[in-house]
Amino acid sequence: MLEALIDDIAARLPPIDGGDLVGFRMDADHYIPMQPGIVNVSVAEQDLKTCLLRFEVTLSPSTQSLQDATDALTSSWRELAYNDFEASSVGWYSDCALLRFVTVPGDDQYFVSGSFVVRGAPISDLVRAFDRDFANLHGRLQPIPEALASRIGLR
Repeated sequence: MLEALIDDIAARLPPIDGGDLVGFRMDADHYIPMQPGIVNVSVAEQDLKTCLLRFEVTLSPSTQSLQDATDALTSSWRELAYNDFEASSVGWYSDCALLRFVTVPGDDQYFVSGSFVVRGAPISDLVRAFDRDFANLHGRLQPIPEALASRIGLR
């Protein structure tokens, strides 16, 4: 559902740019590293309306679960999202944890779409622990779908 919403907004509004983009990135540089559980973040600007900004997040080795990883991502997102409109979703995959988002300021002048992606250690350890504890209930986590990976600039 979120992917369709992002497509709809991108068809109606222009993407963020100029000083607004600089300001959004400055806010991200300030707020994301302040979140508990996050030790590093890098951002890539992309020429993809479906994912203008991709934040590559490194979690603290002390992160205990995928739920803790989700808390770190959603706390970061709450600091950046415009109050007027935002939508987001979280996905857990065998190769990453992902928070997708879109937000629009009150004047509907532009939109910001993007993702927070967590890969590597410790997320791979958290996935193994999740699969060990919950695979009998939910099945094992699967890799991120190719179509979604393409939409966010991972492929």
